[in-house]
Amino acid sequence: MTGTLAAEHTRKDAEGEVSDVNCSGVEMMLKISASNGKFKLHARDYTRVEISEDASPFQSGEFKPCAELSGKTAKITFVTVDRKAYDGEIQSIEVEK
Repeated sequence: MTGTLAAEHTRKDAEGEVSDVNCSGVEMMLKISASNGKFKLHARDYTRVEISEDASPFQSGEFKPCAELSGKTAKITFVTVDRKAYDGEIQSIEVEK
């Protein structure tokens, strides 16, 4: 056997309206409706996700994604996953004004 993975995990961007934001501790699930599809995305620890607004990072503790992200337009970068109840793991979130 070779050391290759059975499936490629692809980095993708989705830009659109965020909805159904749910948090449990530091774990976060959300949905985004983008031009390239609708995605259900996950963050194991949203405090480790880079969150910015128009390319300027929020000050620590200023933006509360669990309470404030739903209904906003954002560009979310994520890595696709296989055999999960969601489409990808969130890498970064850029919130549009």
